[in-house]
Amino acid sequence: MRAEPIINRKLRSDFLKSLKSHSHRAYTLTMMQLASGLRIGDLLCLEWKQLSFEDDAAYLEEIVERKRKKVQVGILFTGESFSALKELKKMYPGTEYVFGVIRKDVEKPISWQGIDRFIKRAKSEVGIEFAVSSHTNRKVVSFECWLAGMDEKDIQIAYRHSNVEQTRFYMSNQKYHRQAMARSVSIGIDGVQAHLITARDLARKDAEADRKMV
Repeated sequence: MRAEPIINRKLRSDFLKSLKSHSHRAYTLTMMQLASGLRIGDLLCLEWKQLSFEDDAAYLEEIVERKRKKVQVGILFTGESFSALKELKKMYPGTEYVFGVIRKDVEKPISWQGIDRFIKRAKSEVGIEFAVSSHTNRKVVSFECWLAGMDEKDIQIAYRHSNVEQTRFYMSNQKYHRQAMARSVSIGIDGVQAHLITARDLARKDAEADRKMV
């Protein structure tokens, strides 16, 4: 099943609390994804030497993508993502990778399957009924950027999607566009009643609901 973003913010908060209680490493990775929108693969191979630590922030100048290609990102981790990073560094001193594990005296980045194991546990604990994975967090970032007013075209460019429809499918906001069109006009024999409702209006209700499995 395709992983979906956790749209409802209270449900997302419960999920993050559960994840943190089960694995600080998985929680840190998740908070870094939510702070940056980076792919899980970009973060799993991250080395401590790539991060510049200051008093209240950690700066990531560049990442190394597949085929060892260096890409400038210029991301600043602050707040919860920075606190989680600092704690992780204390918990695993002397490791080369931020998310490294040592097996048979050889250090390697932890696998995404290892992270997903804790994500699924947190998903089950808080009662999420749709599919989530380590890819969910990147989708959450795109959805929240759109909800805040960012143009879908800009999100498409940032995520290097081939078209806007792919971006809408990716962040699961297509249904809000369809619902908004259906609810904005009522066409009948006596004419048309129009009351503009935007896709963001509908999405915001789901995001801010008391707690809803959306």
